[in-house]
Amino acid sequence: VTFESLMEPIERLSAPLDTAWGTARTLYVTDSSKMPPDVYKQIHFRARKARALKFQSRPIYEACKV
Repeated sequence: VTFESLMEPIERLSAPLDTAWGTARTLYVTDSSKMPPDVYKQIHFRARKARALKFQSRPIYEACKV
């Protein structure tokens, strides 16, 4: 397993999450009637957790360590 073969698909899959998260953040900052704080906080928490999970994977850790 190479770094590229492991990380490239993960990064490709995470792009839509990053885009949606950024859109939610923009709505939250610019118009709280379209993105209420309680809704944004739930999205933010779940998205942050999802992004962090890729760094808690043993195969990813081993590939990055080399």
